[in-house]
Amino acid sequence: MKDEPGEGERRDQRARLRRALLGAEVSVRRIRELAGRLRFTVIILLVFLALSTAAFMLVEGWSLGDALYMTIITVTTVGYGEVHPLDGWGRVVASLTVIGGLGILLYVLGAVTELAVETQASGLVRRRRMQNQINQMRGHYIVCGYGRMGQMVARQLVQERMQVVVIDNNADSAELARRRELPVLYGDATSDEVLREAGIKRAHALIASSDSDAGNIFITLSARVLNPDLLIVGRIGNIENTSKMRIAGANHVVSPYELGGLRMATLATRPAVANYLDTLMHDETTDFNMEEVVVGQPSQLGALLRAVHGEPPTVLAIHRSKNDLTPNPSLDAPIVEGDRLIVVGTRSQLRALEAAVQGRVEG
Repeated sequence: MKDEPGEGERRDQRARLRRALLGAEVSVRRIRELAGRLRFTVIILLVFLALSTAAFMLVEGWSLGDALYMTIITVTTVGYGEVHPLDGWGRVVASLTVIGGLGILLYVLGAVTELAVETQASGLVRRRRMQNQINQMRGHYIVCGYGRMGQMVARQLVQERMQVVVIDNNADSAELARRRELPVLYGDATSDEVLREAGIKRAHALIASSDSDAGNIFITLSARVLNPDLLIVGRIGNIENTSKMRIAGANHVVSPYELGGLRMATLATRPAVANYLDTLMHDETTDFNMEEVVVGQPSQLGALLRAVHGEPPTVLAIHRSKNDLTPNPSLDAPIVEGDRLIVVGTRSQLRALEAAVQGRVEG
């Protein structure tokens, strides 16, 4: 199995991306051209209405209100009848108003229709709606690469009710994400502009899951520069690239082949343990879950658990930093702000613990 796409495949992807961007640029130029034409015709229509109104005032000696009303009903051909009886020159003005005004009005309506069709066909409305949706997100997850790995990541995040934004430079993958109703940006995830459009500064985490180690390292480097506090998980195919990924700024590095091998070995040697962990982590049908809860204020573990309304969940470990993990902690173990409690319990127990951590009591 190939770890990374070949050079020819990468060239094809870049060529498709350039063609798509060129097509989008042409569509934007066309829409701007149509919008400019529409503005010009609207101005012409307003000038024509003003001239017709002035002509009725001059020829018939009408007031501004009567002349404007006569002009409008004449141009729109609604057939309400004359405001006042018209003489010879008044009929001439009315005839010219009908011919000229109706022609300009039809041209305006045609320009509006053409602009609406072009805008809809280019997907500009959909993209603006999606960008507005992304702009409102806070604490979301950015998945860079919607291949097999990225699809699994996004699906799991959606199941956990997290907000997800997908970035992919493959048109088919981007369209697949769009059909699954995910906010998706079609572009290069190594681009600072694309990452900003994805809300990199407001995001909670970024998952670099493309099929290229070099691409994932570059994505990680770009994301770390734009948001130094961002949680970044990077995928690598070649285990030798682990150190490079960490140097680029990844908090966690994942090798699918290494994890897959460990998973298969665990299923072969300890299948009950593997199935139990799967149930805790991923089974939505069970009321029993494993979670991590962030401590807000310094305390003792026993004091925090006593503040839980009802029976507290089981605390498996206290995670303080990357290399500081206390398994099976005692009740007198100190906890400080930022510690993560690895706990197992029912959903109600987990909610009660979160309430106690935040200093409130659930009834």
